[in-house]
Amino acid sequence: MNGFWIKLFFIVVIVGVVFPGCGSSSYPPPPYLISLSPSSGPPGTLVSIQFSGTVPAGSVADIGGSRGMLYDFGYQGQTIYTVIPPGAQPGAVDIRVLSHSASNSLNFSITSGLIPSIANTVDIPVTAIFKSTSSTLFYLYSFTSSDVFTLNSQDLTYAEQFSTGVDGDGRTFITPDGRYVIGAPYTSWFGPNYLLDVYDSTNNALVVITFGNDLNNFIVSNDNKRLYVYSDDVPDIVREYTLPDLNNITNMIPVPPSPGPCILSGISSGDTMLYFYTTIDGDFPNYSNYMWAMNITDPSLAMDFSIPVNEPAPVLISSPWLNFEPTPYMNTAEQSGGGSKIYVQGTGYDASNRGHNILSVMNITNETSQNIGIPDYINNKLEISPGGHYGYVDMAPQANLILVVPLTGTGGQIIALPYTSNFTPIYGSVFQALFSQDGSVFYQPAGDRLLIINTNGYN
Repeated sequence: MNGFWIKLFFIVVIVGVVFPGCGSSSYPPPPYLISLSPSSGPPGTLVSIQFSGTVPAGSVADIGGSRGMLYDFGYQGQTIYTVIPPGAQPGAVDIRVLSHSASNSLNFSITSGLIPSIANTVDIPVTAIFKSTSSTLFYLYSFTSSDVFTLNSQDLTYAEQFSTGVDGDGRTFITPDGRYVIGAPYTSWFGPNYLLDVYDSTNNALVVITFGNDLNNFIVSNDNKRLYVYSDDVPDIVREYTLPDLNNITNMIPVPPSPGPCILSGISSGDTMLYFYTTIDGDFPNYSNYMWAMNITDPSLAMDFSIPVNEPAPVLISSPWLNFEPTPYMNTAEQSGGGSKIYVQGTGYDASNRGHNILSVMNITNETSQNIGIPDYINNKLEISPGGHYGYVDMAPQANLILVVPLTGTGGQIIALPYTSNFTPIYGSVFQALFSQDGSVFYQPAGDRLLIINTNGYN
């Protein structure tokens, strides 16, 4: 009998060691929340949460009893983000992180106020929207089908116009009269052929222009009759074509010698000046940058603006002068302030040679500039509102958020508009957004739909 009990004792001990009880846990402890930034704001405010420890996968935010998504934009260290849910009532709430257990809580004060809101959607695959000669009509372009649609902004009805055959996964532009669709395929930027596709809807003709080296940029004149192309295979010449005849170069405009590589950046509203952006002096990251303008009819009348921009590489300037679609891999800018200010989005470097997002505001009237810090997690181009006070950026597909970033004054909340999209953009494709003329509506292509956003005064 004693031998039986001895054997049973060893079996129980072994089972207890090999098969731990169900009550034990291997889950990590919840993170410890350190601070919120900002600590107050209206519904829609993007809140950064500083924490120590680990935020387990699948964690959510608890915002006064309401569940919220947690966003990790990457490379942010011990920081995660959440959004105060739309419709949240003013007052004090506690914010926690919930995983297998709850973290400590921090207080957030919800304030009242209107925020931008997604008012409607148009369920059509679209990657770019362009203005037309009509104030109520827009052109939509889809690079998945190379089709052009019209959109009536009043009743949101749309209709297919024509299929272009233009490869528009890189830069695409539709002239306001709807006659020409011009595209620079993203794949052609890596050679060996550098292409520019031009479709004439009147004659149903597609012309492909091939260049022997990098296609620097193309710009269409404001009267829609001339196309300017700048390519590195002839770095000192801007080719001028008269639309629709693209088989012959009608003018070779010499570019005055510059200290470094140039990017054709814009054209004045009167089609009298071509604007260039140039990088000079020094090695990475200690570049110096400036922009200058050249008279189209008399290239000797070049003007050096000498506006410094804290940007380590050439950037591409876009503005209402331009009417073109930026490249997918170059930082870009917008123009506002009655044509006097140009916003250049780029990267500045600190004393430790670490890059940070900045927005250089260049005033071409008095040749001055200033830098605005913007969050480092913004890795797409800001669309500047017509008033110049806010920048809108599409973060999809990283977080399915549209961020509204204040650009003037001190402080201010970054507003986040959550949306869902089933579309995964092709790498390199460009999504061209557009504001209405009065800035009250923002049109954001989302791949499988077009979002119509009421800005509610964030202009």
